[in-house]
Amino acid sequence: MNFWTRRTVLLHLSESGKKTFANVFKSLSVEVSVEWADELGLWIFREQGDEATATVMLIRWEHFDTAVLDVVYEEPKQARVLGFRKQHT
Repeated sequence: MNFWTRRTVLLHLSESGKKTFANVFKSLSVEVSVEWADELGLWIFREQGDEATATVMLIRWEHFDTAVLDVVYEEPKQARVLGFRKQHT
């Protein structure tokens, strides 16, 4: 599974990214939902069509300087074990 898949990411657009996406994003920092990533860049969710389709858009790697992620690691599961201790007499 791709690390970026289904993550919400805050991107800081580079100057070329700002020019390229001027009609799409209003600021240099944009929060996006990543569908997947590949060697071209991040494919982000844009809008839901019907139940079977969605529109995604490519943001090429060179169009942003920084990505800020909120990573949530799964909490370790503790074994549910009854414990006994030896009584010293």
